[in-house]
Amino acid sequence: MAQAKVPIRTWLVGGTFGHKEMPNHPQDAHSANLYLMDLLFRTEYPADKELEASASYRDDLTVDAKGQKNTARWTKRMSKVSDNIVTARDDQTSGVCFFATWIKSPEDMVVTAHFPAYEPQFNGDIGMFGSTQMVWVNHVLIEHDQYSNHNGYHWHPKKNQQIFLKEGWNFIYGRVMGWWSVPRFGLVLEGESLKGKRIEVKAEPPLGFEKTLNLEKFPLLAGSPDQHGLNAMKNEALNTVVNAQGEVCTDTPQQGEPGVDIPLDEVGISFKVNNDNTQNLGAKE
Repeated sequence: MAQAKVPIRTWLVGGTFGHKEMPNHPQDAHSANLYLMDLLFRTEYPADKELEASASYRDDLTVDAKGQKNTARWTKRMSKVSDNIVTARDDQTSGVCFFATWIKSPEDMVVTAHFPAYEPQFNGDIGMFGSTQMVWVNHVLIEHDQYSNHNGYHWHPKKNQQIFLKEGWNFIYGRVMGWWSVPRFGLVLEGESLKGKRIEVKAEPPLGFEKTLNLEKFPLLAGSPDQHGLNAMKNEALNTVVNAQGEVCTDTPQQGEPGVDIPLDEVGISFKVNNDNTQNLGAKE
């Protein structure tokens, strides 16, 4: 029997964040890769600690790999119908973006989660091997798999894993790091329990949402304990990195921001999954 599939298309996207040291990466591609991976892992950004949807940032943590200081902020975005993938406004090829959505379930249910953002490769970039996705459901870290034996950085959500949605609002949060891949995200839910249910999705915190985040720590992130030997792997990998003098920050205002945002009056979508796996859209909030 066919399972019901629900693409989650409404997102609050924060970024793109970077670091003032990003332009100082080595010129050798392999060493630069390791340098950027480590830098983005060990830097703690405001969105690692709180979700303040009205906030914007323009400081040392928004400098890109070219030395340009950009403005990172939260923007409501819709994923593409063709691939269910959403990107940040500035389309940076390296940096950190955060992706948030809230899903209202009519009852407790277990569903299968698919994360299509890095399958297949996007615009010719190197996909999973130039990125890491970390995902939390209600602040709890879901299962992740490592996609490279050469270092401890390439992590993505485990494929076809089951996640628990409680009755009421559920908070989905992604931290995506790209060094040679555009930071992007996507989520499709699948399961028999979705059939005939009305699901509501919002790109805006529901009433009562606590903006201070209590995310379960992922190894290698700032403040994380030494888990799975990843810190040892990181230190070993970094021994191969040769520091090189790079560009300086120009503090030039960001030029142009491709992408279409969601109008402010279209921040939520409600729909019912029919037994034939079609969806009836309800009124936007």
